[in-house]
Amino acid sequence: MDAKRIQLKLYAADHAERLDLRGLVPVFHDWVKHHRIEDEVLVNVTDYTHVPDGPGVALIGHGAHYFLDLGEARPGLLFSRKRAIEGDLAHRLEDTFRRTLAACDLLEKDERADVSFETKELLLRIQDRLLAPNDDATLEAIEPALRALLERLYPGETPAIERVSADAREPFALRVKLATNPAVSALLERL
Repeated sequence: MDAKRIQLKLYAADHAERLDLRGLVPVFHDWVKHHRIEDEVLVNVTDYTHVPDGPGVALIGHGAHYFLDLGEARPGLLFSRKRAIEGDLAHRLEDTFRRTLAACDLLEKDERADVSFETKELLLRIQDRLLAPNDDATLEAIEPALRALLERLYPGETPAIERVSADAREPFALRVKLATNPAVSALLERL
């Protein structure tokens, strides 16, 4: 599997209805100004809160974007890799999880953000219909590397992994559900 445009979303915790997305704009501007994301050139922040079920607030980077996403009517942090990185699929998945968890950790530690994230449900998407069509073959190609990574993050658990849609017009996407809900910082330490 050579797909590189991988996305991962962690959903905001139960108090998400009070999440002040516009209040996160200065937080993201601070990240740009102070280079808060390791190995990433951050460029800009864009407010899309006027778009229903849209990208919310976007932190634009050279290699990836970070969104306080409102998709599925469920706020969460969506990491979206846009430029290729070296390594096999297992390495790219680990990088995606590490960057997503690190951004969530930064937000959780920033009092201005007033947000926390659940880790018991994840959305993994590959935005590349040519290299990762939305079919069973893609699931078979990605599942071993994904399960190995999830075993490191959630030792002893058997995650439920299911395709979000079978519609070939949609990007390949998996919903991962787990029994436990470890802290973001605990998962980050396991990588």
